[in-house]
Amino acid sequence: MKKGFLVIAVLVLAGIPGMLFFNGILMERTVQKGFQDINQMYSQTGSDLKLAIVEYDRGLFDTRFEWKIDFGSLEPVYGIKDIRFVETASHGFLGITSETSLEKNLWFTDWVNTHLNGKNPLKIQTRYAVSGPIVSTISLDEFSITPPQVPPPSVSRVLT
Repeated sequence: MKKGFLVIAVLVLAGIPGMLFFNGILMERTVQKGFQDINQMYSQTGSDLKLAIVEYDRGLFDTRFEWKIDFGSLEPVYGIKDIRFVETASHGFLGITSETSLEKNLWFTDWVNTHLNGKNPLKIQTRYAVSGPIVSTISLDEFSITPPQVPPPSVSRVLT
């Protein structure tokens, strides 16, 4: 009885890292396939907008990857070449939860630092389920921006 329990315990403990790593592989394949599908859709519509994986680092318990939306010929319209996203994902047994940031975009970090005292109100979380849809939740904390104070125009009076 004790040997049977020990064998089962060893198999379960060995299977935990394997399951987490396997979920990381599934997430990577899902992301790559999703990017291919989206790029194909844009290409078919004549758009040169593209999604691209810049860097992908999958570990045993977590994954960190950077991706971007390249605006192509729309760069002059938006005034930026691309938007970069950094995903930090934690592997779980039934899926993966990822936090996304815009930390690689100087225009965004400068705006947050200048207008919001460094407090980023944007939160993006994505859940990659082993079976089922990919669900992203985007929330924006309340914030306000005080416009810069412009001194009133000086008035000169001519005395006669």
